Amino acid sequence: MTWENLNPKGTDLAVPRSEEPTDQSFVQNYRKQYGEPSLKFFKGNLKSAYEAACNQPDDEKKVLALYLHHSGSVLTNTLCHQVLKNDEVLTTFNNLFIVYGWDMSNATDANFFHEQLRNIISVEAADAAKNLKVEQMPAFLIIGQGTDGRIPNIAIVHGDYDDDTLQTRLQLEYSLLSGLLGFHMIRHPCRTGRWR
Repeated sequence: MTWENLNPKGTDLAVPRSEEPTDQSFVQNYRKQYGEPSLKFFKGNLKSAYEAACNQPDDEKKVLALYLHHSGSVLTNTLCHQVLKNDEVLTTFNNLFIVYGWDMSNATDANFFHEQLRNIISVEAADAAKNLKVEQMPAFLIIGQGTDGRIPNIAIVHGDYDDDTLQTRLQLEYSLLSGLLGFHMIRHPCRTGRWR
């Protein structure tokens, strides 16, 4: 597959199968497909993005937001062409989050990303991403540093919100996961697979 051969919906951001997926190919393809203004995606790999989020001084604290794109979802065009073009939503992302993107449209690329999540962040983060269905994407997997320093706090923000609701939800999750409200709320799958 090449970029000249996009799927009929024109939203497949995967890289050619002869290549290993790369972090920057997603960003380049996203910008080519959806134009500007755009999210300011982190330049670097997942490990660097996670380390950048974890190693910030409290007064400059940003939380990691993993943008999980899927070209097979009916929500993708609305989110990317409308909601993620809103100035206030973009400002919220720029001020509060380190945004790292990945295309989950291709099963091989999705599995590669799940393994990265498992190895770099946690089993819980990998399971949260793996359990998302196509109709639940695009989505943001928000990762906050856990109170014990090992298991991160996780929240999922689905891409089915309007501008105002998405901005409010992002601000709430930032406050919870960055510890600004004075407590940490663990929001990861419990043993039954349900979210608490």
